[in-house]
Amino acid sequence: MKFTIDPKRTNSLPELQHIQASTEDAIIPVYESESLRSQITNFNKKIPEIGYFVLHDVYVLGNGFLIDKDGRRIQSRYLPYTLLRSKEGIKRSSGPISECNDGYVTTPRKVTEVNEPVALLTQPGDRIFGHWIVDMLPKLAMINSYDPSIRCIIKSDVINGSAIKDIDAVFDMIGFDKNRAIGIKPASEAILCKKLIVPSVVRYGQQIHSFVKSLYEPFRLPPSDPQPSKKLYFSRRLWQPSGSHRILSNAQEVEEYYRANGYDVVFPERLTFKEKLTKLANASHVAGEKGSALHLSLFSSSIKEMTVLLNPSEPENGLPLLQAEICRLQGINCHIVIGQPSLDDSGYTIKLP
Repeated sequence: MKFTIDPKRTNSLPELQHIQASTEDAIIPVYESESLRSQITNFNKKIPEIGYFVLHDVYVLGNGFLIDKDGRRIQSRYLPYTLLRSKEGIKRSSGPISECNDGYVTTPRKVTEVNEPVALLTQPGDRIFGHWIVDMLPKLAMINSYDPSIRCIIKSDVINGSAIKDIDAVFDMIGFDKNRAIGIKPASEAILCKKLIVPSVVRYGQQIHSFVKSLYEPFRLPPSDPQPSKKLYFSRRLWQPSGSHRILSNAQEVEEYYRANGYDVVFPERLTFKEKLTKLANASHVAGEKGSALHLSLFSSSIKEMTVLLNPSEPENGLPLLQAEICRLQGINCHIVIGQPSLDDSGYTIKLP
C-alpha cells in the first residue's frame, strides 16, 4: 500500500481531548556559560498541559507518524515531530520515504488492520533507553489511566529486547504484560487503527512537565541506610557509543579523579537494572557523562548533588540541559561541566583541577 505525504495537507488537532495535568509555569534556569544561556532562549514560559487524544480510523506508520483516512498528516503541538515539514523530519517519524510530485511517498510492505481499541507507544528515538525513562513510561502511565489492559503499539525490537537490554526488567517492575504489545517494524509495516489512544508528550525539548516526577515515586527502592551517603561516578568508558564525538578521551583520568575524591566508579552496562537502582537508592552524590544512566535518578529519592559532564558539541547538537531539568524536578543540585575538543581524536576531554 502506498501513502503519499503532502506536508501541506494536515489534520491539525489544536487541543487535547482528555487532560491529565494542567499547564504550569516554567522555571527558567540561569547559567554562566554562554553556550548554555543560548539554550534558554528556546524555553517556554509555560509548559503545556498533558493528556491524550482518542482518534478513529488512523494509520500508524514507522515511528508513530499518523495519517487519517483522507490521507492527511495528523499534527499537533502535543505530539512528537508532527510539526516538522522537512524531508529529514518526516523521514525520522514515518520511516523510509522517497520524493514525489506531491511531497513524499512511503510504501510499507505490510499493513495490518486492528479493530480493537489500541494505544500508541512509539516515537522516534525510543530504541534508546533514556527515551523510555523520560518519555515513554510517562506516556504509558497516561495510557493506563484510560485503560490498564489496552494493547499498545510498540516497536518489535523493543518488545523482544534486542534494542534495549533492560526493557524486560522495566516492564516487570511496572507490571506491564508484554502480551499487551502489538509489534511494528518502522521500516516496513503500518497499522490501521479503528480506535487509537494517543498520549501527548510530557517533554517539550528540554523542559519536562512536573507530572513526570510523581510517576516514579511508587517504584523507588528504599535506601539501606537512613542517611544515604554513597558517591557514584557512572563511567561510559566500556560502552560502545553511537558516535565518536561522544567519546571521553581522558575517561580513565576522569575516573581516577573521582575515585580519589571518594566516588565508586560504576560501569552501568555491567549491572542489572535492579542493581543500578539499588546503587542510586543509596547515593547522595552522582557524577557522569550525560546519558541514560543519569536519567535513572528519577528512581531515587536520596541524591542531593549531581555533576553532568558534557561534550562541547552538546549545546549545539543535543539536549545539554535535559538532565539538569530532571534534577530540578527532584530538587537535586546540578553542576554542569563542559569539556574541550580532544586534540588526539574526534572526542572530547574534561579538564580536571
